[in-house]
Amino acid sequence: MAENIVHWHTIDEKPPSSVPLPEDLHPSLAEALKKRGIHSLYTHQKTAYETAMAGKSFTAVTPTASGKTLFYNLPVLQTVLQNPDARALYLFPTKALAQDQKSELNELHIYRGVFGSHTANVLRRLQRICRFYGSNPIFICTSATIANPVELAEEMTGKKITLIDNNGAPAGRKHFLFYNPPVVNKTMNVRHSATLEVHRLAGEMLKNRIQTIVFARSRVRVEIILTYLKELVKSELGPKSIRGYRGGYLPVERREIERGLRSGRARVKRAERQISLDERPVPCS
Repeated sequence: MAENIVHWHTIDEKPPSSVPLPEDLHPSLAEALKKRGIHSLYTHQKTAYETAMAGKSFTAVTPTASGKTLFYNLPVLQTVLQNPDARALYLFPTKALAQDQKSELNELHIYRGVFGSHTANVLRRLQRICRFYGSNPIFICTSATIANPVELAEEMTGKKITLIDNNGAPAGRKHFLFYNPPVVNKTMNVRHSATLEVHRLAGEMLKNRIQTIVFARSRVRVEIILTYLKELVKSELGPKSIRGYRGGYLPVERREIERGLRSGRARVKRAERQISLDERPVPCS
């Protein structure tokens, strides 16, 4: 297996960069944070809070699990505590992100094509309604992956956007490996099936009890590999340790799968990652 790894890149761990809680934070909110073990903020969280409280719209781009939930929850709760009549509207591009935001799962921030146009139009209509009622909302946008966050956010909202990217969150060491399936016919330069290699690699992860996510391009392939992996370890792990995640599942099934991933009960998630013409994409983390 090692001979098929053609590139291995390692990003070293990064210590946190923290600052005290804002001095103007409402005592009830500060106490609630401390009860949850939050006694300070990362530098980017503090910047986001100050920017929002100054009435400026911003887009924040920091890695996954860097505490982006506080980007919007902190200024929203602070504003509501100061003014009980204040309101905030949370918008997520997909149902899965709306469900996952509380648990800080990896997010996919995709706005393009017809979907992107619809989202932009919804935001414009929202602003027209707000102006009619005398409101001028600020926009707090977050992402872990967008390459042009300011340009995108300004095009989507029509507002001047401030960029926040001074990430102060800690990060563990990360390894990125590029794996090439072995050659099975040197003359024809034919390699082993990528799907079968996924079977084998995911099986090894399972046997070593490493939580894993595998992406496929179709619902059928999701179910095929799901069946294979369940059969592979049926005598070693529980029946719900390997779960599929694709379009077509009922909402109650999705929530159960997501809870299993967060708790660690589900060791492998086989997820569909395909954009077709007749259905919305299923976001996968």
